[in-house]
Amino acid sequence: MDPYFANLTNLIEKSVNASGQKAFLVCHSMGNLIVNYFLNRKVGKEWQQKYLNGTINVSAPWAGSLMLVEQIFSGNADRLQFGGSLVLSDPTVRKFLRTMPSSFAMLPSALAFPPNQTLLSLAGVNYSTKNMDAFLALTGSAHMAPLYHELTATVDAQKYTPMYCVHSNIADGVPIFYNYTNGIGNRPKAKMGDGDKLVNIESLRVCQKWMDEGKLVKKVVEIDGPTHMAILQEGTFYKAVESIMGL
Repeated sequence: MDPYFANLTNLIEKSVNASGQKAFLVCHSMGNLIVNYFLNRKVGKEWQQKYLNGTINVSAPWAGSLMLVEQIFSGNADRLQFGGSLVLSDPTVRKFLRTMPSSFAMLPSALAFPPNQTLLSLAGVNYSTKNMDAFLALTGSAHMAPLYHELTATVDAQKYTPMYCVHSNIADGVPIFYNYTNGIGNRPKAKMGDGDKLVNIESLRVCQKWMDEGKLVKKVVEIDGPTHMAILQEGTFYKAVESIMGL
């Protein structure tokens, strides 16, 4: 990722120097985690205060998503928002996601899902963020456990660049618990909870939690209705962004 961060730094510096105005970084989905890591780990206070007005964090999966649990464990093409079941099988989805390190960075973390909250049940064993290593071993992905722990531990409110968070919510929009009654290779029974069709509301609202704790979160906007992707076409979203940027 170092070449990416170097290019991002260069782009921001050139843009700000050319315009004479500090930048807002608009991030969507997992892009929020990448920029959060960049600001918390790669650039310091002086640089951030010189070049940035803030980040606009859209649909951020701060604590991961239960959706990834099912997709890595068994696969479910019907839950893919682009109509994936028309061209992909569940095993294809499962195999593909298990090869992507970013998938494991998106698994639920204790930032929003406490160790005593069961996320998945299989053969009488309950799995939560407390025993995520055991879950990964079941999927043949034990080697991804260090990456999961390293990346989820880095997520925190930014210390020097203000955050403005915008996300959507749909009642019963995303699974909150899976019961694998027919084994790992078959689709589970799912209990639904609120979210944006991809990210659980508990994860999206971590930004509000940070704001309540007095961290550097200036505003949180929650929009009812649009999905994780459709929010980018929502008029209410653009009005919120314009308000944040003072346009």
